[in-house]
Amino acid sequence: MKSIITGASGFIGQHLSAMLKSMGDEIVTLSRKDFDTEKSDLLVRKLEGANRIFNLAGASLNHRWTHEYKKELFNSRINTTAKLVSAINKLQTPPALFVSTSAIGYYPSDGAYIESAEVSTPTFLGYICRRWEKEAEQINPGTRLVITRLAPVLSNDGGIFPAIASLFRYGLGGKIGSGRQPFPWIMLADLLRIYRYIIEHSEIKGAVNCSAPDITDNALWTKFLAQALHRPAPWVIPTHLLRLVLGERAVLLTEGQHAIPYKLEKNGFVFEYANVCDALERLCERKTNLTHHVLEY
Repeated sequence: MKSIITGASGFIGQHLSAMLKSMGDEIVTLSRKDFDTEKSDLLVRKLEGANRIFNLAGASLNHRWTHEYKKELFNSRINTTAKLVSAINKLQTPPALFVSTSAIGYYPSDGAYIESAEVSTPTFLGYICRRWEKEAEQINPGTRLVITRLAPVLSNDGGIFPAIASLFRYGLGGKIGSGRQPFPWIMLADLLRIYRYIIEHSEIKGAVNCSAPDITDNALWTKFLAQALHRPAPWVIPTHLLRLVLGERAVLLTEGQHAIPYKLEKNGFVFEYANVCDALERLCERKTNLTHHVLEY
């Protein structure tokens, strides 16, 4: 099988590539230069023969959201997806599967939502997710489309967890504001298993909430992480302070979404890490076998 990945150099992309290679796939990666407008025919040729295409491209959210950087966040997701879909639709033999990334920022910060929920989220992240998904939905019907709405992915070697854990280890942990905002999450090992499950189960189509079923709030997350690390977490971090330091990006910490993985569980997927305490205990083990995280699917 030939699998093509955009964003293969990123945290999730590296692990997905390793998993697909372990399955015997030939991996072809796409970089920014492959999406030059003047090279659209070259992109089509590079996609030829692909059985599966995984679209993980997108600039990091972990920068100050200036006006210019918000353009980069938008273009790296929406424009890249539009060009990729346009090239796929020109193929004589289309791929069987197109998996395109989105995020649970698609949903409002209040309420709990399954994939079929009709929502309107008047935030920058909500706007990006809607446009991102709309471009992916332009794929020809001959290709099965799956849109993975990702929760924050937890691992010891990337994503948000190492930085958060470092603060707690130095005794700087604490809840944010009231602590009542949802704290969605998914373990990397489970996300990789979801990608494989999508490959092996053709009945899974459309949007898929990739979020652990046990969604806690920020106060409980703080308590459980402090317990797992055997550290105190006495502080309360004012939301206005985060907004002052981080700007608009503070919304990633001051708000959260409750996305229910209805479609996965309905189709028989079983999370290995469904409980936040079990997940944090695994992450906080002193000797973590990272290979286990990469290949555990």
